[in-house]
Amino acid sequence: MRAGLVVALAVALTAGTAPVHHWTEISDRTRNAAEDALYRFQRDGDPGSGRAAAAFQNARLDDPFYYFSCDASLWQFPRDPSNDLMPYLVWRDAMFPVVVNDDAIGVLKVREMEGDPTAFFVPVPSGIYDKFKAARRRVRLGRDQQLSVLNTMVGDFFIVEDGTHIASMAPCTTRTLLLLRLPDPDVESASYRPPDEMAPLIKDAIRERR
Repeated sequence: MRAGLVVALAVALTAGTAPVHHWTEISDRTRNAAEDALYRFQRDGDPGSGRAAAAFQNARLDDPFYYFSCDASLWQFPRDPSNDLMPYLVWRDAMFPVVVNDDAIGVLKVREMEGDPTAFFVPVPSGIYDKFKAARRRVRLGRDQQLSVLNTMVGDFFIVEDGTHIASMAPCTTRTLLLLRLPDPDVESASYRPPDEMAPLIKDAIRERR
């Protein structure tokens, strides 16, 4: 999966409380922002991507997922004795696949802008949504876990997370396999590894970029 598709940090949970399911954290305001944007594109098209309204006429929104990304603070991760990446995931966006004829033509990326959720259309290559759905089918999720996408300076990952910690992660681009020097032959067969195994590889890759 390319970095273009590439979903974000849940509300911190207090110790001793049961985890909050992710979908409850995608508010009605966020969903309404995505639905309003799709309606607008079906009426007016999207000037940003150059797509006419006709491209969206038969489109629907599929189940959203989270897209996490880091900022420059990730440069400090190699010096962190912990292997916990969560504190470095500073951006969380809800991504709503825009599906036409069972393939995604893009995603609606919804981000809080000055307190209001704002949706942007991001085109994606044909077939990439099938890869994401295949990844979601082949991973085993525990209670209150879901598959999200993480973008970093040293590659892109599928992450199994519950909003407070990452249970396991796997590369989702060939570039990531190469940067981390992983032995997996391809992305489709890449192994999900716990953070204690993956984080040292990420730290080494960051050091090499300095």
